[in-house]
Amino acid sequence: MDTPYYLQAGETFFAELDPRRCILRVTHRDVVYAFSSERPPFLEAEVDGAVQTIPFDMARSVLIREYAEETGGCLRARYADFYCGGTKLPLCVETVYRLRGDEGSLECELEITGDEAGAVRRVCFPQPLDFDCEDGEAYTVLPMMQGTLIPAKWKNTVKTYSDGRYFESDGYMPWWGQAYGGGACQCVCETPWDGGYALQHEPGGETAVCSAWYPSLGRMAYRRKCRFYFFRGGDYNAMCLNYRRIVERRGELLTLREKIARTPSLAARIGKPVVHDFLFVSVDKLSPMYRRRLPQMNEYFYSFEYRWKQIEALLEKGAAGFTVHLDGCGNRGYDNGHPDLFPINEAIGGEEGMRRFAALCREHGLPFDIHDQYRDFYFNAPSFRQEQAVFDRQGNLPVLSLWQGGRQSLLCATQASDYLERNLKRFQDSGIAFDGIHLGSFSGGAVDECFNPLHPMSKRECIEARRAAFALARSHGLAVGSDEPMDCFLPWLDTVSHAPYSLSPSLWNGIGNGIPVPLFNLVYHDAVLVHWNSFQASLGSWGIPNNDRYSTHAALNANPAYLSIDAGEEEIAECTALCELSRSLAFERMIRHEFLSGNFRRQRATYSDGTAIEVDFDADTYRVYPGKS
Repeated sequence: MDTPYYLQAGETFFAELDPRRCILRVTHRDVVYAFSSERPPFLEAEVDGAVQTIPFDMARSVLIREYAEETGGCLRARYADFYCGGTKLPLCVETVYRLRGDEGSLECELEITGDEAGAVRRVCFPQPLDFDCEDGEAYTVLPMMQGTLIPAKWKNTVKTYSDGRYFESDGYMPWWGQAYGGGACQCVCETPWDGGYALQHEPGGETAVCSAWYPSLGRMAYRRKCRFYFFRGGDYNAMCLNYRRIVERRGELLTLREKIARTPSLAARIGKPVVHDFLFVSVDKLSPMYRRRLPQMNEYFYSFEYRWKQIEALLEKGAAGFTVHLDGCGNRGYDNGHPDLFPINEAIGGEEGMRRFAALCREHGLPFDIHDQYRDFYFNAPSFRQEQAVFDRQGNLPVLSLWQGGRQSLLCATQASDYLERNLKRFQDSGIAFDGIHLGSFSGGAVDECFNPLHPMSKRECIEARRAAFALARSHGLAVGSDEPMDCFLPWLDTVSHAPYSLSPSLWNGIGNGIPVPLFNLVYHDAVLVHWNSFQASLGSWGIPNNDRYSTHAALNANPAYLSIDAGEEEIAECTALCELSRSLAFERMIRHEFLSGNFRRQRATYSDGTAIEVDFDADTYRVYPGKS
């Protein structure tokens, strides 16, 4: 490197930087981590009506300042005077590199000023590591849903769902990592609300990953920060442990024991299955789900009375202690007419039928949960008001048609709690007492931003608004659930429906998008109840690779299972065994995960009490080795 700058934080931790050429090399305990000189950091900006890629090293003006700090060295680089096709861009890019010897980390900061026109669309900084794909033990791990591992020279394509954005399917947690050459490197995003990762994987070749940053309400409005942690001889288990410690230090790790102290009724759900089914479905003619050739299939219902007879039959077969979760209690049914639920549709029994069903559940010690929704905002809802909806960047109202309810927009999360409070009070006034509420799409759906001038909302503000809705539901004494376990919502969630693995080409029917690995449970196993559908599909299905059964994955992760409402004795027995395993380990951490075979199909998970669970996905078997009693 030409005239490099040296940052040092102890005898075994230092960095060499040539900020002018965007070259960075870190040495930690004799392991070298070289950031790619062939892929310099870059920004994408709209110039003369087209989006252009502009590397940092194209700046004609670079100002560098070096500082000494208590924990190590610090360097600032300021890039300005960018030109694209003869057009000078009024942008200024400032980057900061800071070594922290006390924690073995490299802190990287980015700030962009001068973008008054909102031209910047994405920034990738810092650049990817030079990944040693010749190392047969090397791999990349991504927080894609439950977790994805990409071995070096992995032969298959690996695709993201939403450009690697955090707090969507690509990023249950805001970090990624790589391991090679006797060391491991983990990148943790500390400003994740408008962040993610950019991924390039050539089948049979290298994997390149770097932090990606996006505008907030059209502007790169605040300083972005990520931190690299380095581990001599480390692996993805060390990364997960490190991230758990970070969450603990932030005060955002609430274990199930702590959540039970907050909501005592949650204790009744530990190690118990969920019986989950529908009451009422009505498909609007403008819905993509509408069956024009089979119009009789567009509306069907099961009354509260009918569902209770099925529950009684389950109890008679020996099933016990399960949670009852019913969808579609509202006037227009499942995924329709939100945010309005009342009046409860008379076809399923109305308010009286629901009140009686809830009382019977309570009499038999069965927690009763309902499904509700405050994101999809349906045009057919009496409460629909355009001025409360999310507006896009152009100031328009997006019109969607995704689910049974047909034409819809999105309710701005800043408005959600008012409707939730209204509906909960209506239930209270009606004497309908349920035990939990599932707020659909609040954890699992994308985090929104809103350009409506009446209530503008950044993604960070959307997260805060959804957290407030979860807290409001809990203030009514309810156990609170949602769809998938997004890291930013976990302190506010007691249960989630699924923590599936990423599949390709479809979440409904596909092979692993890389190698499924339980990164999420390695961090959060003892912090939330995750249920797996263990029997509904014999092989594969949503979030489970083809040829695998839910039960084997549920066993490895020591999570409880779903139970079909018309389950037979075989399903009840299998579900009971899985739930007993879950109950014994619900309060334990998953402390280690290992692959026991070269094809990744035999695996072991070890828990904090010493219990080890070994699974063979090809043989569809699992074995439990008990820990301390």
